[in-house]
Amino acid sequence: MARTRFCLSCGARLPRSASARRRYCDGVCRAQAYRARRVSDRIMALGMLLAEAEWIGTGA
Repeated sequence: MARTRFCLSCGARLPRSASARRRYCDGVCRAQAYRARRVSDRIMALGMLLAEAEWIGTGA
């Protein structure tokens, strides 16, 4: 019995014939997830940069 799987971006049901590696229902959801990861990576990098600048600034 096959387990029902859902798109990681929008939550739509993936077709039963979809590959086991498939995570998104279509290219739009895949692109949206990619953009969301890029935004979170930028936020994390900015936070690390600010924390480092604060740490260096207080050490002087």
